[in-house]
Amino acid sequence: MRLTAYKTLTATALLSCMMMSGCASSDSYNQAFTNKNVPAGNGHTVNANESRTFKAARIKLVQQGFAIQSMDPTMGVIKATRSIQDNKNKDLTYSISANVDIIPSDPNTSIVRMSANQQSIMHHVYRDYWKLLFILPLFPTGIHYENAVISEGEVTDPKFYKSFFDGLDSQIAAEPVAVAAPTPATVSPIVEIAAPATVAPVIEVKPIAAPEIKPPSVSTSSDGNISMTTTITTKPVTPTQTINTAPSISNQNAPEGVQK
Repeated sequence: MRLTAYKTLTATALLSCMMMSGCASSDSYNQAFTNKNVPAGNGHTVNANESRTFKAARIKLVQQGFAIQSMDPTMGVIKATRSIQDNKNKDLTYSISANVDIIPSDPNTSIVRMSANQQSIMHHVYRDYWKLLFILPLFPTGIHYENAVISEGEVTDPKFYKSFFDGLDSQIAAEPVAVAAPTPATVSPIVEIAAPATVAPVIEVKPIAAPEIKPPSVSTSSDGNISMTTTITTKPVTPTQTINTAPSISNQNAPEGVQK
């Protein structure tokens, strides 16, 4: 009886709220992309590149008890959820889902934006009893558990986002900046190129033989004619002499593999 009455009351209340909200603002979803529905304080600029910012955001979410559902370092997107129990009512739990988007602004600066939704979930425990004559409960026969979402919506409190961004700045400041190791200087091998050998021209000297002229001889023939004969002889030519004008190279100064 108690369970049936509670369910009926809950269904009636939810239906009434839906009808009232529908009549009051049936086109409220059309305002989803207007500036007035943008959460205040959900954007922040950090002095770190995209890689450092992504790492710091992931670490901060895990430190605060968020469970990473998915992440994409290439796109700079992290999705995480967390459940928090109410301090006063142990049957009330807040379920938070957060999306973090990281956009590089320049090589040393990144823009971080967060959007979050919250559900308030009430946990109910029902016990069934065996009842005498269907009226008087005598002893329990079972237990039933039920979760009811009593409220749901976007997190609009700027303090929620400021708390995350303050922690993000602290995490980035605590992370050491990676310094790239200096590139070692490349030493090129020294190649010694030997100068080409100077080939001196070879000059062939051919001496010219000087002719030898003998004194003329005079003879008289039988008929009284006088004749004069001159004899010219030449000496044989001596062999050709070659003169090499190349400088001499001593074995001491000659390169390796070159002999005098």
